[in-house]
Amino acid sequence: MKPIVHGVSAWDSRFGNGSTLERSALHFLAHWDELHCDSLMPLGWRERHLIPCARGPRSAQRREFRANRSVRCGEMALETVNNPGRDRILTRIKSALASPSPPRHSRENAPPFPPVGDVLERFQKECAVNNTECTLTVDLSDSARAIAEVLRGIPPGEIFVQDAPELRHMAASWTTHKIRWSSEPAEKDMRGGPNECSEATITLAEGLVAMTGSVIVSSACGGRGAAMVAPLHIVVAKASQLLPDFDAAFAAVKQRGTALNNSYMCFITGSSRTADIEKILVMGAHGPRRLVVTVALNS
Repeated sequence: MKPIVHGVSAWDSRFGNGSTLERSALHFLAHWDELHCDSLMPLGWRERHLIPCARGPRSAQRREFRANRSVRCGEMALETVNNPGRDRILTRIKSALASPSPPRHSRENAPPFPPVGDVLERFQKECAVNNTECTLTVDLSDSARAIAEVLRGIPPGEIFVQDAPELRHMAASWTTHKIRWSSEPAEKDMRGGPNECSEATITLAEGLVAMTGSVIVSSACGGRGAAMVAPLHIVVAKASQLLPDFDAAFAAVKQRGTALNNSYMCFITGSSRTADIEKILVMGAHGPRRLVVTVALNS
């Protein structure tokens, strides 16, 4: 039986034989531990001396553990798992790295997608895929009548409308709901955004992207909340705003200074939806669950 070797407490030990600190430092730490225990532990002399705070120039003795602590009790070893799929993958990687692959032909000038032919037809096709209700009208007056028909099918309440001359002229047909213009303050927070109780928002568009059926809006289109708050978003657009792809859209936005003059710009592709939880499609997750776009052929 090995004799007990007095040492510093387990908190000061470095799990090895021999001193870990200088002798003076050890005495200081041990004395400080004893005073610290006296101040924090309202116990008697016998109880305090049960705490491992003994002085000593040597650290605690090294303990011997089992060689394998990854399994229970260290008595069994993990069995080797046969994984033929992993071996096949590693074999293919080794064979591929053995010989360099031939250089690929450069396609820098080739477009990533085929060009769009009929922009109006392509926009209608993409809207059908994106769950966007696209309605073609003759002019803005016809668009006003189509929007009035949509408003008759929603619950009564307030609608939020962008304050623009075109929409001011069209609002004469929207008599079923109370209209609050974007220039008017809200009732609660005195800001110009739509109220949470708004049944619909009606705004203009900065442009339309035919390749993806996207609608371009900015903070000038009634503010940021106009395309986010209400369950129904109605966009009034013209056929002259149709752009074939994103390259043309970004070029038009840069030419008009839309990104420079506004704090917000967004490409809306279909109604808001998500299916990231158990692959269950949820409509209206981050915005309107219904998107209606009217395109006036004659502006």
